[in-house]
Amino acid sequence: HYRNDVTCRNLITDAIEPAFQASRLKMWHGTAEEAFKAAMLDNDQYIVDSIIAYRGDPDQRTSMEFEVRFSDGTVVWKPWDKDLDTTQAYEDFVRARPALTPLLYTKEVADRHRIELNRQPITEVNPGDSAYVDIRCYSAQWYAELGLPDPEHNTYVVQYRYTNWGGKKHNDRKKLVAVCDLFDERHIVNHEFVQRYGQCRQLLPYMTLVDKAMVLAYPLLVQEDRRERLLQQYRNELGLVEDI
Repeated sequence: HYRNDVTCRNLITDAIEPAFQASRLKMWHGTAEEAFKAAMLDNDQYIVDSIIAYRGDPDQRTSMEFEVRFSDGTVVWKPWDKDLDTTQAYEDFVRARPALTPLLYTKEVADRHRIELNRQPITEVNPGDSAYVDIRCYSAQWYAELGLPDPEHNTYVVQYRYTNWGGKKHNDRKKLVAVCDLFDERHIVNHEFVQRYGQCRQLLPYMTLVDKAMVLAYPLLVQEDRRERLLQQYRNELGLVEDI
């Protein structure tokens, strides 16, 4: 309080507000908890109870949206922002999903962590192992355009086989060759990919395995240059006759 001006701190954002004239202020008669709840209503904010699902690219946090359940039972899709980032529910949700690891840090720290991780040998899996890989690793936009049923609440996976180490030097364990037979793809993956997407070696209850029938139903799952060949191959294997 300086002369006739009062500087205030926002109870929700902790930001310093511009000075108010003392004549605009009234004494608050209530508890700190009641004051906090009133401030939340003024700022159109509510306590986050839990986060249910996400969509967007975790490497571009401003593209992310989260399905949020608030303490009053309301469920809405909310774009990422700093307010959400500071909640315990957000941290719990992100920590439980390795694919979202970059969201735990600032962009600068996440980039540094990525570089450091890729310099280290891969220890989570070895040649001869298989893993169930969330297909969101390909592209968030591609995934959203596939038209799969309830893509935010379902986790669609394909099986990758790790065949051999992929580094330039013999027994260089910083990269692995991964083969996806269903999509007829061969990738060289790094340590970050393995940690975020490629170390789940069991098909878990919440996962939906993409199979040949699903590829036929959603042809955009496979790359255009091999699409017709694979579709015809899978029709023949499943004994399906294409309509003329």
